[in-house]
Amino acid sequence: MNPEFLVHPSLSLGPSETQPSTLCDADLVDLVLRDPPSGAGRGATLLHALGGFAGLVNADPVELAGLGLDPASLAALCAAVEIGRRLVRPPQTRPTVRSPEEVCDLLRPLLTLSDREHFMLLTLDAQHRVHHIRAVATGTATAVALDVATVYGLALRLRAAAILVAHNHPSGESKPSAYDLAVTVRLMDAGKVLGVPLLDHVVVASDGYTSIFEELGYTGGSWRLPEPDAF
Repeated sequence: MNPEFLVHPSLSLGPSETQPSTLCDADLVDLVLRDPPSGAGRGATLLHALGGFAGLVNADPVELAGLGLDPASLAALCAAVEIGRRLVRPPQTRPTVRSPEEVCDLLRPLLTLSDREHFMLLTLDAQHRVHHIRAVATGTATAVALDVATVYGLALRLRAAAILVAHNHPSGESKPSAYDLAVTVRLMDAGKVLGVPLLDHVVVASDGYTSIFEELGYTGGSWRLPEPDAF
């Protein structure tokens, strides 16, 4: 596709602006909105208000409209976000996860090449089919902070029957930190109150994975479903 098709005809863009891999996050949003790049558009303001790409992905159209987007810009941005979601998990494919191993296999292509930690939410139905995969927080190379209310606010909005969470360790070692253990307990407690149970928290790394539930002593695997031929 001709890059000029992607931008407003009044914009004069150099080679760096027509190569998406060279652009910062704000400039990418500016191009979607057909705003002038390099700090002159609305991208930086939107990402600051929403907390980066994770917040943009989780924002609904009403929230985006409240940030001053006109209908055309709102439609373009929502379409771009939906394209990204479909690339992560085609909507017609709803895998069933029955174990931490399958969670790791599902997320490894998305996480193991990143140099930053990303915290992912998987929403499930009653048969443990994955309906949504959402990034809810992005951190540094060694840590990611998580707001429990953000996770469960999104889970409730997406009508999850249960949830799984996962994050990556760019270091390559899947051993969870003390913070990983503590935030898992907080998520478990919130899930009990809200009636949307947390089934596990899986750490994904190049050396494999770790189930934090098993680290905490929940070794019975009560959330694991039998294989299809066992029904």
